[in-house]
Amino acid sequence: MSKIDELKEKKTDLREVFKALLYVVLGLFTGIITIVYQVLANKVPASMILLGGIGLVVVFLVAIYTLKLWFTMQKINKDMKDV
Repeated sequence: MSKIDELKEKKTDLREVFKALLYVVLGLFTGIITIVYQVLANKVPASMILLGGIGLVVVFLVAIYTLKLWFTMQKINKDMKDV
């Protein structure tokens, strides 16, 4: 397998992981917003805000990993131009 084919395959795999991580971030944000709404509507106790805070930390960590993945994909794009 040539170098360009290996890079294309790696980029395709990383793109799928990137999409999945974006869906995870979207789902977490949806959950956090739902918790905040439920607390403001007095349907759940205010202590549930703690769960929303934990969700924000998880979103932040996943976003950092997603950003690293984005930079890796950009590096692969650059390497593909050089080949």
